[in-house]
Amino acid sequence: MSTEDSSAQSQKVWNSAVETAAARRERMILEQMPQVRLIALRFHCRLAEKVYLEDLVSSGTLGLIAAIDNFRESRGVKLRTYSEHKIRGAILDSLRGLDWVSRGGRRRAKEMEAAVRNLQQRLQRNPTAEEVATARALSIDEYHALMAEAHAHQMESLDAPAIIEATAR
Repeated sequence: MSTEDSSAQSQKVWNSAVETAAARRERMILEQMPQVRLIALRFHCRLAEKVYLEDLVSSGTLGLIAAIDNFRESRGVKLRTYSEHKIRGAILDSLRGLDWVSRGGRRRAKEMEAAVRNLQQRLQRNPTAEEVATARALSIDEYHALMAEAHAHQMESLDAPAIIEATAR
């Protein structure tokens, strides 16, 4: 057998191995796609009108591909378990990328909303600014700054009809 024949033979073996690896990778991706869709649906249920399901599936698919490319059976973890974390992480990363508000800003706004709800339940009426500030151990200026920050995070559609409240005079 000549060197050229040997080289051609090893090239064929190499190409066959690459094709087999690519086919295996594609098969693994297709097998895990229902899991991607299920995870995306879970996120979509909480975000229904804000994000398209297909965008979540697309992000999750990228996480799945990364999981399959980095998966090592020798670590003793099942692909399904490993890929679930990567899929969820990719979806969360894409959602964070869409959000213009920091995590801390979201947390502060939720804390203010919770304080207002608790006072509403306890007082059986809408609390005043002073009552909310006292409940949160804030000065009235700090309260107003936090409320301004919370309102700045709200997004309104420019296409939606505006609701104008009539004021009684």
